[in-house]
Amino acid sequence: MKTMPIAAAAAEQDRQIKQSIRALRALQLSEARAVLAYEQAIEQSGFAAPMGLRQAARAHRARARALAVRIHELGGKAPQVRGMGAIVDQLRLAWTAIIGRDAVLSGLRRSEVRRVAEYRRRIPELDGESQWLVREDLLAEQVRTQNQMRDFIYVPA
Repeated sequence: MKTMPIAAAAAEQDRQIKQSIRALRALQLSEARAVLAYEQAIEQSGFAAPMGLRQAARAHRARARALAVRIHELGGKAPQVRGMGAIVDQLRLAWTAIIGRDAVLSGLRRSEVRRVAEYRRRIPELDGESQWLVREDLLAEQVRTQNQMRDFIYVPA
């Protein structure tokens, strides 16, 4: 059996950690942007914001925190939501506000589907412990949020 020299093994481990941090940062940024989207939808709804929107925002916030913790454990720094991505999100939400509540909900639902796909796509890029966290915890929670939003029906107060 061939063994990898110690320096090569350390370099490979460092490469894997950096790759994991990049993938985790992308997921954490997606979750943080989801929190912003739900907060804006709640704000547009005013005091009559449906509980389903508030639950989804809390679920995304919890996943963003869990991802930030894992990034920190690996020696990385969690991204902040700002720049063009945040601007695009704000413009998209402003546009959907103009075209109505149904369009906002439709946009949130589509985002949940994309987020599930992104979690699944990122799993192979992660180190073993991060794969377990994403596969067994965060992805399962994201699927629950997706299902909750799929079944969500807005009933005005």
